[in-house]
Amino acid sequence: MKSLKDDQPTNPTRCVVECVHSGHRSVSFHQCFAKRGFGPKGQYCKRHARRHDDAPSELTLWKRSANFYDVGDALPERVAVREITAKTFIDANGNRCKLKDRYNAYYRTERDALTAAYDNMTRRIANAERSLKLSRIGLERIVKRLTTLKGKR
Repeated sequence: MKSLKDDQPTNPTRCVVECVHSGHRSVSFHQCFAKRGFGPKGQYCKRHARRHDDAPSELTLWKRSANFYDVGDALPERVAVREITAKTFIDANGNRCKLKDRYNAYYRTERDALTAAYDNMTRRIANAERSLKLSRIGLERIVKRLTTLKGKR
């Protein structure tokens, strides 16, 4: 997507973004068909205004990485956001993202993100302790079996 060049006539009621349509063997450029009224100076449609809005955002979310291997990754990270809906948000670059996926989760307050990170860390510690306990039981069984085998020689 790019803005229309000055030498091309534009429809003043439509979005100023030049769209690309690729057919079977050709490519054509045309002005976006949507009505203007959004973004800087009201030049863009609602969809393209997200990409061209240069205003600083007041909205923030807190990102918590779901899969981290370093202790430093456990702390939440601040993310600038343009718009938030029930399940998605639009980041500062205009990309639409889910509030929760298998890799990351985003929270509205830092306290919520820290609480979720704490819960995740305690769950990991509990799983590790459970795994260690099972490993010790297995090791005890192996040692016991080895000692009985040594006695049968």
